Amino acid sequence: MKEKRVLIAQLNVLTPYRLRFYELLEERRPRWWTFDVVHDTDPDRAKQIFPVFVDPKSVGFPILPVRTFFLSRTRRDRVWQTFFLKARHYDLVVTDTYIKNLTYVAVTFWKILGKRRGYWGISGNRFLFPHEQGDLFLLSEKFKRSLFRISDIIFAYTNGEKRHFLELGIPESKIVVLNNTIDVHELHKDYMQLADERDGIRKRLGLEGRDVILYLGRLTKEKRLSLLLEAFKELVSFRPSAYLIIAGGGPEREKVEQFAKELGS
Repeated sequence: MKEKRVLIAQLNVLTPYRLRFYELLEERRPRWWTFDVVHDTDPDRAKQIFPVFVDPKSVGFPILPVRTFFLSRTRRDRVWQTFFLKARHYDLVVTDTYIKNLTYVAVTFWKILGKRRGYWGISGNRFLFPHEQGDLFLLSEKFKRSLFRISDIIFAYTNGEKRHFLELGIPESKIVVLNNTIDVHELHKDYMQLADERDGIRKRLGLEGRDVILYLGRLTKEKRLSLLLEAFKELVSFRPSAYLIIAGGGPEREKVEQFAKELGS
């Protein structure tokens, strides 16, 4: 049997929370297929996409090095990457569903050579309120749904996402549920090992006896942080022992800091 080749591109660069998944994939994959993961190996460019740079020499799976070209002076998510021509040598190309990387759209062209096209992620951006959905947003979502319909396989994060894909008219035979690939068992072990350190942090921050809520992640509009902040504001009105810690970075940071000032903490 001829060896099959798979190309995977996710979030434009490698991210630390996906490394273990790729390592296990390399360790456990059948020997009749191989895979490469797209990664911009230049630290300066990669950090403009994701703040933590992954050194390609430190990972235990194959990488396809690419160069990223930023298409906007103000937005770092609108990009073109140099794997369009190389993608034609793979039997299957799987990308996430974030089509602001125009190469993700372009590689669909290789279906004319019989190459397979797959997507991995969510069915659409359902995190914006109606008044935030402009014409360009609605057009891009419609275009994205068209790409899904001509794809060969879709890896949905959850059963709920699978239902959303089905509602878009994607045949069930094309959808595979691949639960969001973070090694929660390893994270839980790390969490339990840090019990003493957690107690020390609580003491240092004066949070002993407080009900602490921790948000850890990107500070973007899609995360609906405004909903979290408003809910917390309601919570402290009848549970003053509650304390919210937000750790992360992103375009919504100033709004979060302003909220903290207004709340007096």
